[in-house]
Amino acid sequence: MLWLKNLFVLFSVTCLVTFAVPAVSWAEEAAEDEDLLEGLDDYEAELDGDTGEAQGDEELPEIGEEDRLAVFELQRGYYLSTDMGVFLTFAGASGMSNVQPYLGLNAGVDLNDYISVQGSMSTGYASGNAISENNQPIYATGKQNYGLFNIGVQLVAALRPGQRFALEPKVGGGLTSMNPALTDPADQNADLPAMAPHVSGGLDLKYLTLLTDFTAGMSLTGYYVIGPNIPALGAAFTLRYTF
Repeated sequence: MLWLKNLFVLFSVTCLVTFAVPAVSWAEEAAEDEDLLEGLDDYEAELDGDTGEAQGDEELPEIGEEDRLAVFELQRGYYLSTDMGVFLTFAGASGMSNVQPYLGLNAGVDLNDYISVQGSMSTGYASGNAISENNQPIYATGKQNYGLFNIGVQLVAALRPGQRFALEPKVGGGLTSMNPALTDPADQNADLPAMAPHVSGGLDLKYLTLLTDFTAGMSLTGYYVIGPNIPALGAAFTLRYTF
């Protein structure tokens, strides 16, 4: 029976080793996993703490009113501006001409923030509005269609209801060339001079754009040609560039 007892002892030891060793290994692995997780938690907490401190230390810059207005800084100096729109003459035999193209070019200088002086050139066309009966098409000398070329000087003021807007009244004078020369209203057989003086005035609405040195807006310019007594109006989109 001794051999049976020894066999039982050997079987018991084998079972103990078989089940005890994996249990110890699993416990060790679980302890290692737990330590690893705790290390990761500590590392994440440290990162969060550093980020919070960095965010707390580094404050975002505040954009004040002065910073916003600096983007729309008013540019003054020498400039060029162009006008493109429509042209009409008034009075005359028909009361008002047909709508025709209008082009203008201005070159000037800002004397200060509120006053400018500019030289101006513009051209328009009068269609279907003779200045008198002698210029009606029923006559051989009839000239109800003619072109006007204006050149002169204007004084421009700037009224600023806001940082980016300006109302600019203007007044000036110069010379107007008429092509062809018009028939004298008092004498069917005589022509008026091909060039006559004019006075001009108007109002521009300007807007300071985000494009550096560019201003855009609308322009109304009235003319009165002295001699033929031609009132006219140019209405245009305007674009200005300041050097």
